[in-house]
Amino acid sequence: MAAWAVAAALAALCLPAAAPAAAFSSVPPPDAPHDVITREGAREAGWPEASIDALREAVRRPDTDEIEWDPDVDDPLRIDAGPEYQVRQHCDRYPGMDDQQAFDDTVRFIASARQGAASAAAAGDAGLAVARMGRALHALQDCFAHTNIIDLPKDRQEAFVRALLSGEPAPIEGLLLAGFAPGTDKPGEPEGDPYPHDTYAKDSAHKNEESEARLPDGRTKYEAARDMAINATAHVLREFLQGLGPEQREALGEVRPDPVPKRLPVPLSAFLAPGALVMALAVRRAR
Repeated sequence: MAAWAVAAALAALCLPAAAPAAAFSSVPPPDAPHDVITREGAREAGWPEASIDALREAVRRPDTDEIEWDPDVDDPLRIDAGPEYQVRQHCDRYPGMDDQQAFDDTVRFIASARQGAASAAAAGDAGLAVARMGRALHALQDCFAHTNIIDLPKDRQEAFVRALLSGEPAPIEGLLLAGFAPGTDKPGEPEGDPYPHDTYAKDSAHKNEESEARLPDGRTKYEAARDMAINATAHVLREFLQGLGPEQREALGEVRPDPVPKRLPVPLSAFLAPGALVMALAVRRAR
């Protein structure tokens, strides 16, 4: 293998995992939207302060586990959704999928992950409980950024939140989920999709025009989505803590983040892209 390909692969292995365009942003820690939402919700719920960092890391994992370094000629540092990406863990929708069905799938996933966290805590495995709760919260938080819920009437917003918190799917008239197509050149921009992720997802303060748009109360749509996500996070964590005994709470407070940072997986295309980049530069010079 050429030396430049080896060097490129090694460089990728050393890159800290970054967030794709598929969720409330997970980078840069500790001030990324997912981190802020989790921290504020955890403190409001009375989560043990010493283990908040572990919880925030767990919330980031669905991003770091499901993305990979996937460079191409125009973007050698491109990060994309990997084959493990599942829309139900990010409250997204595959192109052509019914919005209500996609939402119901996410509601069921959140309920299952929450139950898994409770079962792990009851069995004395606080670390596993935090890991499972992180996955539940990631999907829960994304539901406010990857839908049009903040644009719907208050009664539908309330029905939406009830479904998420109860784990019981319910029809929400007019609900739209962001379309996302993992494995394509532009996963956040599915061709012909009526509500593409990159245009409508409110993942960060300046993600797109949608994120920066102002509501009648003066908040941006991103701020409104973030605030709803914080409230829902606090509710879920408060309910979880109320089901724990003193020893379980103590064990929860002893969980710490993984000392080894997550690294991006390197797909086969990573070894090919540098060569393509060199070829493209050569063609341009020839012109």
